Amino acid sequence: MQKFYYLLLLFVAATVTNQAQTMPTTSWADYADTSWYDANQNNFTISSAEALAGVAQLVAAGNNFAGKTITLNNNINLEAHLWVPIGVNIDFPFSGTFNGGSFTISNLFINSSGSFVGLFGQAENANISQIKINTATINAMDTAGVLVGNLSTNSSLEDCHVTNGLITGLDYNIGGLVGVY
Repeated sequence: MQKFYYLLLLFVAATVTNQAQTMPTTSWADYADTSWYDANQNNFTISSAEALAGVAQLVAAGNNFAGKTITLNNNINLEAHLWVPIGVNIDFPFSGTFNGGSFTISNLFINSSGSFVGLFGQAENANISQIKINTATINAMDTAGVLVGNLSTNSSLEDCHVTNGLITGLDYNIGGLVGVY
């Protein structure tokens, strides 16, 4: 029986080692594409990691997308670079509608010493729906979730899922889907 437990332990250790992924060192902020954005439009469809990084860049610059809808129309793989959250703090939240179209965002990597961490860091007056995240590794201080760090005032989340998420926080408000609601 002891031999069985030893073999089981070796199997589990080998499985965990095989699933570990190396975190990238470059940032999506350096590869963001905002060419799709037109301030006169209210509906946007994005299909690439670069365009999704463009959403984060636009929100960090003060465009909260209030009254606007973003729809994802393709699976997106973020494995190439570290992710910078959409909505970096309470002063620059995402406040629009984001429909993931039931597509999958995979390999989300965040390595942050700050707060408001997730695919979305700060969402206020936002509607987020139909996003699937598969495989995420997140290191943060606090107020962190794989999908949303802080789902704040008048925000909603509908039909969103996270699988294979690993999140490490050093303080409070840490969650597999949402850090704080």
